[in-house]
Amino acid sequence: MNKISTLLVMIVGLYCQNASALDIEVKNGVVRSPIPGMANTVGYMELTNKGSDNIVLISAKSDLSKKVEVHDHIMNDGVMKMVKLDGLTINTNETKTFQSGGLHLMFIGLNEQDAMKKTIDVTFIFQDGSEQVATFDVKSIHQHHH
Repeated sequence: MNKISTLLVMIVGLYCQNASALDIEVKNGVVRSPIPGMANTVGYMELTNKGSDNIVLISAKSDLSKKVEVHDHIMNDGVMKMVKLDGLTINTNETKTFQSGGLHLMFIGLNEQDAMKKTIDVTFIFQDGSEQVATFDVKSIHQHHH
């Protein structure tokens, strides 16, 4: 096999391996600027699966914090509780909205140096091993959406 054929096989293999992440669109990514003295903060966004297969988000990571977890709020015996999700299925053509009082990212164990940036990168990791990096804006808790 010549060098060009080998290179094409490698490129196609990489594309196929990461097909799930390529099907996910991340929009409106925002991380709440940490309150001084707090070790955690939250992130919101919209995740849309534009592919032909369901995709399962299993984790996320960022230099902003030691851990990033996917959380949701559930009603349990009349009490709202926050729970960590080990996987979040995003069906074909479905958008999952991460917002206050619902699905959200928890950034746990903040790195103070990175907390002062205007944007941060978040890497999403999917069940098939594919990954996608998205840039989030860091906004003050005092900025409101209208």
